[in-house]
Amino acid sequence: MDTRKLKQHFLIHQLLMWSGLAIAVLGALMKPAVLWMLWVGLAVAFCGLVYRVIFVKCPYCGDTMAGNRTLPRHCPNCKKELDD
Repeated sequence: MDTRKLKQHFLIHQLLMWSGLAIAVLGALMKPAVLWMLWVGLAVAFCGLVYRVIFVKCPYCGDTMAGNRTLPRHCPNCKKELDD
């Protein structure tokens, strides 16, 4: 199985999370007139979490890896190696 897609999905998740958090922090630090940025940033970060639950899965058994902080080298469920 090709694990490049898994790594791409993990990278997309990371980009969504960090960009959403950056937008939220910027919105929180600005005046209340741009408080909408806080909510948009939190929504983008939430989309990153949902993306991870849906797409960051083991290519062998389909088990989600949403509970792991980083992308593991082995699937926690089927124990197969995920590195190329």
